[in-house]
Amino acid sequence: MTTPLEEAKALIAEARCEEAARLLGPLTNCGNAEADYLFGSILFNSNEDVIPREEAIAALRRAAALDHPEACYWASVTSLDADGSICVYQPLVDRDLLVHAAELGCTEAQRRVGCLHVDGEDGFPKDLEVTRHWYARAAEQGEAYSQYDLGWMMLAGEGGPTDQAAGLRWLETCAMRNEPLISASAADFLATVFEDGLYGLPADPIVADQWRRRERELQEAEAARAREKS
Repeated sequence: MTTPLEEAKALIAEARCEEAARLLGPLTNCGNAEADYLFGSILFNSNEDVIPREEAIAALRRAAALDHPEACYWASVTSLDADGSICVYQPLVDRDLLVHAAELGCTEAQRRVGCLHVDGEDGFPKDLEVTRHWYARAAEQGEAYSQYDLGWMMLAGEGGPTDQAAGLRWLETCAMRNEPLISASAADFLATVFEDGLYGLPADPIVADQWRRRERELQEAEAARAREKS
C-alpha cells in the first residue's frame, strides 16, 4: 500500500499536479521536509499555476531548512522577479545553500557547483580542482554530463593528475548510457581519441570503429524517438 507522499510523487510524475497539490496540502507546513519539497516542486512540473508561486517557494525553503537536499538546491537557484515570474539559475539566490545542497548529495547541485568553478561565476572562484571534485561526486551518482566532463579532465590532466584509465572508464560509462546527445558525444570523443591517438594513447582503429558504431547507434535511436514525437 502506497503512502500519501508516494502517491503524490507518482501523480507529479504523471503531470497530475492538481491532484498532487490537493493530496499534499494538508501535509505541508507540518515539519515534513518531503511533503514541503514535493508541494514546492509542483512549481517546476506544471505548465499552469496549480498553486501560488509564493507558496511553492515558501514550501521549498521550509524543506531546505530541514536539510532536504533537492529542496536546498531549488531554493538556492529559484526566485520570483518583480512581476511574479519565476527566475531559475539567474540570479543565483544563495551560494552557501547551493554548496550545502551539493554536500548533502544533491546531484544537480554538485553538477552546478562544479560548472560555476570552471570560469568563476556567481561569486565562485575559478578553480578546476574544485570543479573536478564536484564532477566526480556527481558522476559517481550517475550524472551523465559530469561523467563526460570528468573523463575528459582526467585524460587531459585538468584540475588534477592525468589518469588515463579512470578517464576512459568515465567516458565509456557515459557512452554506454542512452542519454540523448551526451552519450553520443562521449562515443564520438572516444572514437576521435583512438582514431588520432590523443592524450598519450596509441591510435587503435579497431577500438575507434567500435565507438563510431556506438555513436551511430545512439544517433539512430534518438532520430527514432524524435519521429515518434512528431
